[in-house]
Amino acid sequence: MAKKNKIPSFDEALQNSTGFAEILKQWDMHTEISAQKKQTDSTKKHPASAIEKLMNEQNRQQIHPMELALRRYGIIDKDAQALAEKQSESLAEQRKKIRAMRPDAEIDLHGLTTDEAEIALNNFFSAAAAQRLRKIAIIHGKGNHSEGEAILKKFVKNYLEGSPLAGECTHPKSKDGGSGTTWVILKHPKKQI
Repeated sequence: MAKKNKIPSFDEALQNSTGFAEILKQWDMHTEISAQKKQTDSTKKHPASAIEKLMNEQNRQQIHPMELALRRYGIIDKDAQALAEKQSESLAEQRKKIRAMRPDAEIDLHGLTTDEAEIALNNFFSAAAAQRLRKIAIIHGKGNHSEGEAILKKFVKNYLEGSPLAGECTHPKSKDGGSGTTWVILKHPKKQI
């Protein structure tokens, strides 16, 4: 009969060894064997551990229920929907609405010189741009009290042609001032991101 190589216990190895290196070698062998025994004992006690490992691996690959619901039903972003509806409105429809609306603000230039009117218009346009107004009214008069032609009316026309904020300009119906008033649709620069 073949004799099994019996690995001595730590205490036996300690008694039989001659040096520290031998003791460490025996200790390593002893701890390796006991670790292997524990592993085989645990698999004998729990034969389903291999199945459990497989299930745990599958569970890690499964989708979280919240993620599944988001994928199935999507995310409803009301702000994005409102923005899409607003953008779907054509530019022509927007212009039509702005043309039909009353001015957001107005300035009366009656009695001012052209220099005073220029300062007043610069301040007025700056404030309108800061408030992001869409439509303004400039009351300049028809020039009935001017000698020759209407000075402020011509000045306002030239001012609007040179202004980067002035968009479409028109005179309203006579009940709203007629040719003595100019309605201006303002242009706003696009916000840079």
